Amino acid sequence: MELVLPEKKFVERNSLLTDLFEITHIRTVYNIFMVTFILLLLDTAVHDIKESGTLVLGTVTIRNGFAKLSTCLYIWSC
Repeated sequence: MELVLPEKKFVERNSLLTDLFEITHIRTVYNIFMVTFILLLLDTAVHDIKESGTLVLGTVTIRNGFAKLSTCLYIWSC
């Protein structure tokens, strides 16, 4: 006895987030989150300028993390 899977039917539909953002309460929470994020980013920028005179925004950490990228890739490839 041979089992055959039924043919799949693909239906175009909105994503869950698209449907959720149609609800005004969810959009409000999203907008509050985005404003909070922007305010924290601005606070960090102002703090960096006041403390060091330059705009760093945490890029020193990223640069230090990738400082020895070639060594890391060599170790991973072995």
